Amino acid sequence: MTEKHPLADAARTLLKELQDQGKPVVGVGIGDGRIYLRATSRDHGAPAEYRGYEVQVLTEEGIKR
Repeated sequence: MTEKHPLADAARTLLKELQDQGKPVVGVGIGDGRIYLRATSRDHGAPAEYRGYEVQVLTEEGIKR
């Protein structure tokens, strides 16, 4: 039986939640204990933290948080 990695699970769940809300989030990644979201506009709706992990938002203009 394989166990889910908590950070990866949080990243996938956050991506799905934001996409289900119609937010312009198109991708997700993890690294250094953070969640990285790829968004196509500033209206991404991502929280600063999710399940205790810092969330960084990447847009065409660079890192937003």
